Amino acid sequence: NQIFDLSNNRIGEEIGFFLSTKEFSCTYINLVSKNFTMIDFSRFRCTWSSVNQLQNNDITTCIWGGSHLLTSSVGYVFSDNINFTTAMLPTDPEQINKCSVLNIAGTKVTDIYFLLNNFQNLRELYIGNSFDNFTFSSPITGSNLAKLIIRQVQNNISHLNFVDCPMMNYIEIYTIKVLNITINNCPLFANINAWNNPQLKDINRIGTSKLNSLNVGSNSFTTVIKDKLIDYCVADGIGNGYLAIGKTPNPPTNIAGLATLHARG
Repeated sequence: NQIFDLSNNRIGEEIGFFLSTKEFSCTYINLVSKNFTMIDFSRFRCTWSSVNQLQNNDITTCIWGGSHLLTSSVGYVFSDNINFTTAMLPTDPEQINKCSVLNIAGTKVTDIYFLLNNFQNLRELYIGNSFDNFTFSSPITGSNLAKLIIRQVQNNISHLNFVDCPMMNYIEIYTIKVLNITINNCPLFANINAWNNPQLKDINRIGTSKLNSLNVGSNSFTTVIKDKLIDYCVADGIGNGYLAIGKTPNPPTNIAGLATLHARG
C-alpha cells in the first residue's frame, strides 16, 4: 500500500527497479517521459480499471504475462514511443480480450485492420504517425469500437469507409488529409471532428447512421455538399447538436435547413 511516485524525477537516464515480491499490485501505471526502453508487466497486476500511461518513452521491449494476466486494467497508452511495433503488443487472449482502450499514435503500429481483428473488444483506438504511409483500403468495421482518432498522418487518404459499426459514436481526423468519409449503418454514430482538413471533399452517411455533432470548418466543400450536410442534420432530427461548416469559400444556400437547426437550439 505504498506510493511509488516517480512523477518529479528529472534524471536523463533509465529508471530501473527490481521487485522481489511475487506480484506488484497497483491502481495504475503512470510513467510518462521517463526514457524507458523496456517495461516488464509480468509482475504488475493493476487492480483498478485504468489506462496505463506509458507515452513519450522509447519502449522497444514489452514483457507480458505472469501476474499481469490477472489485471483488470482496460488499456494502454504507448503513444509517441516512436520505435514501438505491433510485435510489442500483448498476445495472450486473456489480456487481449480485456483491452478496450489502445493509444498507439506516434508509433510504428500502422495496420488498423490487424488491431480490429485481434483486439475485438476495443472501444477506443488512437492511431497514426508522421513518418509512415497509412492505407485504408477496405471498410473499417468493429463490433465494439466507439471512438476512433487518427492523428499526424501526412499522406492523402482517399476514403474512410465505416460499415456496420454498431457502437461507433465519434471519429476525429483533425488536420489530416482525408478526402472522403462514408458512415454506413452505424446506428449510434453522432460526431465527426474533421476541422482544418482542407482536402476533405465529401461526407456521406447511409442507413441507420445519424449526425449530431459535425465540425468540418476550413474545408473544400462545394455549396452543394454543404447544403447536403445541413439536410442530413435536419433529417436526423436531433436537437442541441453542433455544426461548424464554414462560409468560405463556398457559403451554404440551404437557408431553410439552417433555420430549422437554429430553431432546435
